Amino acid sequence: MLLKLLKYDIKAVWKIALTVSLISFGVAAMGGAGYAAYINGLANDSDSPFIFVGFFGYLFSIFAISGACFTISIVVFSRFYKNLFTDEGYLTFTLPVSRNKIHLAKTLNTVIWSVYQVIMAGICILIYSFFMPKSNIDSGINMFEFFFEPISREFAVWDVLTIIESLLTFIALALFSLCLVEMCIALGAMLVKRGKLTLGIVLYMLISGAVETAGLILIILESLFFDFSHLSNTPQAWVAHAMGAGLMFVNMLLSLGVLFLTYFLTQKIIDKKLNLA
Repeated sequence: MLLKLLKYDIKAVWKIALTVSLISFGVAAMGGAGYAAYINGLANDSDSPFIFVGFFGYLFSIFAISGACFTISIVVFSRFYKNLFTDEGYLTFTLPVSRNKIHLAKTLNTVIWSVYQVIMAGICILIYSFFMPKSNIDSGINMFEFFFEPISREFAVWDVLTIIESLLTFIALALFSLCLVEMCIALGAMLVKRGKLTLGIVLYMLISGAVETAGLILIILESLFFDFSHLSNTPQAWVAHAMGAGLMFVNMLLSLGVLFLTYFLTQKIIDKKLNLA
């Protein structure tokens, strides 16, 4: 039954997502062509007004693609809200399936379409690169090597456990941001009868801001400890490295903790505290 629920949610979104994706690819091609015209015009010291047209076309494409990704998220979370916390909820909860599975299907649907947005953005970047002048592509590769070569050297020193911690932390925070939206929508529906969605948005801004601030502080402390540990090979440097690794582990645990907390709190609200009146 879980797969049927998930299939139903995916079918309700895929046409909009496909339409938005095709528009995004076309806009990316337009933006790439505009960027190429802008770069070529500057290289040739041209005074053509098409240079500015190309630049603003490129700029517009970036905002348009970002808006396309945002549109998919709005559609997905709107379905979550309407299916569970409006009059449609009466029909949804009459289905012969537990509320746990209904919530899980909605969450999996959110994750699937979030991954889809990442893929869509990646394809748009490839389209941009197709139009980019060769010299810019080479400079982009050089910049990539400039920033990531030191990191690769760091990874050669770090143990495998530290790399796994970083990856798990990144995944947990990405999933947490999705579950946090669902939790804030559920909290808004539980606390008020009118303005549920507005309250949910306010709660999301407050909670996400607090969590991001705490995470940023931990990341800064980690960076300071690791930077100090690489300045020398003294016992103090090894202590700093150990403290940095410990903070990374704490950050991972906190990220996983808030992820499961938001998911199960949303589930608890749907199970016990939901008021559709």
